[in-house]
Amino acid sequence: MEDVEVSGGVVRIRFKEHEKLLGMTDGFTLPMEHIESVSTAKVSCKYPRMGSFGTRDGMVFYYMEDGDKVVTLKLRDHRYSKVMVEVDDKEAVAEAVRKLIQG
Repeated sequence: MEDVEVSGGVVRIRFKEHEKLLGMTDGFTLPMEHIESVSTAKVSCKYPRMGSFGTRDGMVFYYMEDGDKVVTLKLRDHRYSKVMVEVDDKEAVAEAVRKLIQG
């Protein structure tokens, strides 16, 4: 559903549908220093397919339809505490993010 590019010390998330979502025109960029961890665990989403919501741990951003295809990025010192997005190949994206985090 989304295009996630990992390079140059950042994770760039682009919305394929080019929707205006939460004030973002086509996506956003997460610098490496904000990414704490990445997970490919299935996400059970009881909310609509896109948006953000507050939790005890902070704001969570999500954009997904199929919880089996989701990559979850846990963040620190960022507006969101987590970003959850559906991707075509979650294992490849997660591995690229792990390499970025480890340097």
